[in-house]
Amino acid sequence: MEKFFAGGALVIAADINEKGLNSLVSAYPGIRIVVEDVATIVGAEEIIKVSDHKIDVLCNNAALIESTVMEDIEEKVWDEVIRVNLTGPFLLSRRVIPLMVKSGGGVIINTGSTASLRGGRCGPAYTASKHGLMGLTQNIAAAYFDKGIRCNIVCPGHI
Repeated sequence: MEKFFAGGALVIAADINEKGLNSLVSAYPGIRIVVEDVATIVGAEEIIKVSDHKIDVLCNNAALIESTVMEDIEEKVWDEVIRVNLTGPFLLSRRVIPLMVKSGGGVIINTGSTASLRGGRCGPAYTASKHGLMGLTQNIAAAYFDKGIRCNIVCPGHI
């Protein structure tokens, strides 16, 4: 974000944490903020509206982590982790891709995890969501490369 901002790009930050967004505005005057849940249709559409329907780079970075084991995870936790980690990037990408196609291309960067690549003992919802995000990334990359859209996933380890 810092490099884009320093380079003069219009930067939009979205989060449900208004206090955090306001501190970001203090550090980077001029960025636009959206106080919404990015894993909802309303949140995704608000980002598009605030962008004036022009997005060159989309970074899907919102995520929830749970560290249960299969027999302990509650269904509501499963649903929420999948919603934020997988449905959110789907909703945003689905709305951004037509804008990128219209403007001749763009870049979508998804934040995955080493859990996108392999499973571990804990975090069944997190692992499933990040594996799904890998599949979504590969699908978008294959389906839209000829339209000038690159879609990649970054898979950091434990941070």
